[in-house]
Amino acid sequence: CADSFCSHVQFLESFATKNISSSEDRLEETKRRKLAIKCQKLVELMMVSGCKTSSGFEERIRFSEIEVVDSNAIDTGVMHTMPEGNYINGWDVNVTAVRITSERKTIRTHKHAEFLMRIHRKGELEFFIGRRYGDFMRLHKRLRIELPGKVLPTLPKKNKADTTTSGLFSSLTGGGSPDSSASSISSVSTQMTGLAPPSEPSKLSIRGHKRASSTTSGRNSPRVSTDSRPKSPLPFLSKKNNEPVTLWRESQRVSLRAFLRSLLSNPQIAQTKAMEEFLTKDPITPTDADIDDIERRKAVDQLRMEEQKKFYEIARKRAAELDIYMEEFRQEIVERNGLTSLFKEIKDKETIQDLSIQYRKFAEWLRIEVAATIYHLFLAEDNSPELFAQAKRIHSLIPYTVMKNVIRIANPAAVMSGVLDIFLAQPFGTRSLLQRIFSLTLNDGIRSFQKSIDTLAAKIGDEVLTKKLKMYTEAEEHIKVAIREEAQSEDMDIIVVILRSEYLEPALTSEQIGRLYNAYVAFNNAVENVDEELKQGAQLFSYLKQFLKLCTRQHDKAMMLQLVEEPVTLQLFRDLFTIFYEPLV
Repeated sequence: CADSFCSHVQFLESFATKNISSSEDRLEETKRRKLAIKCQKLVELMMVSGCKTSSGFEERIRFSEIEVVDSNAIDTGVMHTMPEGNYINGWDVNVTAVRITSERKTIRTHKHAEFLMRIHRKGELEFFIGRRYGDFMRLHKRLRIELPGKVLPTLPKKNKADTTTSGLFSSLTGGGSPDSSASSISSVSTQMTGLAPPSEPSKLSIRGHKRASSTTSGRNSPRVSTDSRPKSPLPFLSKKNNEPVTLWRESQRVSLRAFLRSLLSNPQIAQTKAMEEFLTKDPITPTDADIDDIERRKAVDQLRMEEQKKFYEIARKRAAELDIYMEEFRQEIVERNGLTSLFKEIKDKETIQDLSIQYRKFAEWLRIEVAATIYHLFLAEDNSPELFAQAKRIHSLIPYTVMKNVIRIANPAAVMSGVLDIFLAQPFGTRSLLQRIFSLTLNDGIRSFQKSIDTLAAKIGDEVLTKKLKMYTEAEEHIKVAIREEAQSEDMDIIVVILRSEYLEPALTSEQIGRLYNAYVAFNNAVENVDEELKQGAQLFSYLKQFLKLCTRQHDKAMMLQLVEEPVTLQLFRDLFTIFYEPLV
């Protein structure tokens, strides 16, 4: 026990010597602070749940009471994703169609996709513009320059997948049998960046509830137009009802629309010069073919909206059904020997279908929650592609065959010990599997920060300034404390104090000091002044602040990497695992 305590103290001592930044250093909450707050709330919840009420039963909000709130939330979500009539910070933007243009080059003709967008600003007439994928890339780069350090949504990857619709027009005109009106969308990839073309076209049933892996899913699909203008007879409806129609770059159109609206949802981004020029420069007049394509895309959006409404309704009904059984399950667990009876039934029954109804419903709820977590981690978030790629690399490191042989052992203690040995063993003094996994994750973060640091250093254009900021992140703790106290006593930004500090070499020249103070003054007065010279100074100071933040976070990851490599950390991991699995054994 004494040895275990000493190893834990050694870990804490090692962590303290790494000088890892705090929330005050970053001017934002670190993950450690957020985790500590969550643990505090969890302890408070456990303490409160242990207090018995006078009636013996706690009051709980029933599903019938929150049903109205849920329905209002669904209506709000539908409104925010409608193709038309939804103003976001003064802009109503919709990528309405895709125009394929041909460009003759030296040897062959190249085809390019131009995305037509309908722009409507409050108090002004609506108009159309045409933008290629490269224009979206340039917008993203200009926003990074205009708003340095601002976290921007990730630009969707270039996707040359076309979408084929069948039975679309019969469903719009009301003709045909119910079966014939069950429209479907097929997405056939001609070329997708970073992905191999699928062996078979993926289908998305508009009428059904199933959703395919095609990127035309309803996740980014806005809703039907609310345009109240009288609808004229559509030229394209003269086609045969069952004739398939190809919608060029439909997946890309939907993803770019979601990207634009994500940008506009931030008031600061919506008011930038880059965004205004992108949305207003070079308006065009749609041709007859463009108008036909606009109507086709509207029809697809309408069908998507119907499918999502059905999905919401199905989810609401299933939630209401599960709520009843979850209440029974919860009451049974909190009663005496509730967990014992649960594990006994799991031991006696061979399949989930053999369990009691409340346990089956709990398993269904658990499956839905796990699926939702996987969806948000690997599909819905902005960094999902990078996270999924990282998960695949970690997956390739794990020896599943060896783990399979270990799990065959009947003794639970031996199984857990064997699994721990697989992850924590250091053959011939090399790094363990767990260390390799942590190193892979941390090194990815370090490389990502280094790219951003190099970009900012080039924009700052002064090696001395960047070197001093870098030295501050690697300095001893007493130097950091002295600099922070000086900044606090003089009520001055820590960037200025770091760069003029004598603790860090080399000293700045008079010209560099003048440039620094001018940038500091310009940064503090950037809101009131629109002078171009002041803007450049404010931008420089903003670059310096972002450079310090990136260097701090990179240094933290490097220190964590060193901490993971130490033997005392591996011993701590083994002790933590032992604490959890010993009671189960």
